[in-house]
Amino acid sequence: MFSCININGEVSEWSKVLDSKSSEVNSLRGFESHPLCHVIKRLLFSNLFLGGIILSNRVRTRFAPSPTGYMHIGNLRTALYGYLFSKSQKGDFLLRIEDTDQKRYVADAVEFIQNTLKAANIIPNEGPDIGGDCGPYIQSQRLDIYKKYAEELIEKGHAYRCFCNDCSEEQHAAQKAGDAKSFGG
Repeated sequence: MFSCININGEVSEWSKVLDSKSSEVNSLRGFESHPLCHVIKRLLFSNLFLGGIILSNRVRTRFAPSPTGYMHIGNLRTALYGYLFSKSQKGDFLLRIEDTDQKRYVADAVEFIQNTLKAANIIPNEGPDIGGDCGPYIQSQRLDIYKKYAEELIEKGHAYRCFCNDCSEEQHAAQKAGDAKSFGG
């Protein structure tokens, strides 16, 4: 019998923890033959256990569209799948706007995305206009977070800085022709 520590510091038997998850796993019954069923089951349990400590038993899905154009039926389908799965597991659905491609950014696309989700009754639990514990929910506002962890990786020797510059047209032509001696950035 294995033991684990829950988030309240209480020790519980592994079987009791697994029994507490049985309702979530049982909600997948009938889908056993689906290719993603085993992945979903694994995610349910891997989300719970890390080093013998229960981290969370709440499913969180994220829809992260890029406002480089208007929302289309494929985006809506993806949002709907994430929303329905999170709600079927009594979890949370998050909206995060991936606005890092500023060259192709469409000014009213974010509003269009939010209005489309609202019209489809896909209401996020967390997002740019709602807030939440894991914000900010606009990707470009998270750059300081990423910089902090990138610096940490560099300090530990797990990453390195890139000193590449944008390539000139001549370098692009040389790369395409196979004549480039180094990566042009």
